[in-house]
Amino acid sequence: MLPLALRSSKTTPVDLAEYLGFSTDSVDDAVSYLAKVDSHLVIAAVNELNLNFRPCVEKEFDGVESFITQNWITADLSKIKNMPILIGFNSDESHWRHMSLEDEYYENVNLRDSLALVFNVEENEFKGMEDTIRHFYFGDDPMSGAVKRNVIDFDSDFLYVYPTHRSISKYLDYEAGNIFFYVFSYSGERNFFKDLFNYTGATHCDELGYLFDISYMKDKPVTPEDEIIINQMTTMWTNFVKYGDPTPQISDLLQIQWTPIKNLSQIPYLNIDAQLSLGGRPFHRRVTFWDLFYKANYDNLLTAQNPSEI
Repeated sequence: MLPLALRSSKTTPVDLAEYLGFSTDSVDDAVSYLAKVDSHLVIAAVNELNLNFRPCVEKEFDGVESFITQNWITADLSKIKNMPILIGFNSDESHWRHMSLEDEYYENVNLRDSLALVFNVEENEFKGMEDTIRHFYFGDDPMSGAVKRNVIDFDSDFLYVYPTHRSISKYLDYEAGNIFFYVFSYSGERNFFKDLFNYTGATHCDELGYLFDISYMKDKPVTPEDEIIINQMTTMWTNFVKYGDPTPQISDLLQIQWTPIKNLSQIPYLNIDAQLSLGGRPFHRRVTFWDLFYKANYDNLLTAQNPSEI
C-alpha cells in the first residue's frame, strides 16, 4: 500500500531505452533492446533518470510460476486467512530523504508531488488538500528550516507509517491470523545512514543491519549493544518463520511476550530499541489525521478511480 508503488511502471522500459539511444513505443521492443545493453549502462541510466520499477501484474508463461497474477490493490486476499503476519516501520523513516537538504528547501516545500502519488484531482483542488496538511503539521509557522522536523514527520507518515496501518486494516478485513506489529527505534552502529552520515535515529532500512550480514560492514566490529539487538531480532524473525510467533516463550534474551493485533479495537506493537517494550497505537494522533484525510478525499484516490491502471 506504499504510495511509491501505486504508479504504473509501464513506460519505464520505453523511457530507459530512449535515454540509451533506442526510440520505440513498444514495451516489448524496449525490453528486448535493454536485454542486450551492458548492465552497468542500464543501472547508470536508471540512476540518472531517477526511475523506479514498481510492482506490475506479470504475464503468464508456460512452465513459469508467476508471483503477482492480479492487481495487488484490488486483489482477493482470501488466501491470507489465518496466516500470521509480521509488519512494521522505523521510527524516523523519511529522515534519510532530508539529510542533505538546505534550509531553502523548506521555504517552498512541495506537497503536491507527494499527494499526486495517491490522489488524482484538478490543480486547483490541491490547494485545499495542501492547506489541511499544512495546518496540521506546521500550524501557522512560516515555512523555513525550522519546520524540517515537521516535514520529516509528514513524509514518514504519508509514505510509510499510514500505508502500513492501511495494510494492517486490509489484512484484518481478510481475516489474517495474528499480526505482529513493530516499530524499530534503535540507533546503533549498524544503522545504515548513521554509519554513512553520522545520523542518529532509525530511518528507512536501518533495521536490515541487525537482520543480515551487510557486505560493507563485514569487517566492522560488532558492539555489545548491537549484538544484543542482532540476537533479539534474528531470534524473533526466526521464531516467526518456524512457529508463526516471534516470542513463543519468555527467555533471558526475549523477556517480553509480543502481543499480536487481532482487531482494530486495539493496536499493540513492539518497540524495538535498546530495551524491548510494548506500546499501543504508535503515532496515534498523526495516523488518525490520515484516516480522516483519506475518508474526506476517498473519491479522489487513484485506487478508487481506476485501479486497473495502477
